[in-house]
Amino acid sequence: MKEVIEAILSEEKEARKRVEDAREQAKQMRLRAEANGQKIKDKAREEAEQSARQIVEDAEKSANQEKEAQILAAEEEGRQLQEAKKVQMQEAVNTLFNQLTGDHS
Repeated sequence: MKEVIEAILSEEKEARKRVEDAREQAKQMRLRAEANGQKIKDKAREEAEQSARQIVEDAEKSANQEKEAQILAAEEEGRQLQEAKKVQMQEAVNTLFNQLTGDHS
């Protein structure tokens, strides 16, 4: 009888050990899953932030290119206006000179 009780106690002790081992394994699996989940979240956040930075950089680059194009167009328009004014002024001077000198040709 004593041997049977000892065998039962030994089996019960082994069963408790297996349950504890299983609990520890489950705990470790949960911790690894949480760590992997956090890594996935971090990676997704990093990718989203990089994408947002790229969008901002692209928008700034595009805005700067547009600004430069507008500046160049304005400068060209200014040169054309100056040239037109120069021609108009020369024509006005010639007309005035011709009127003053009596040359009406």
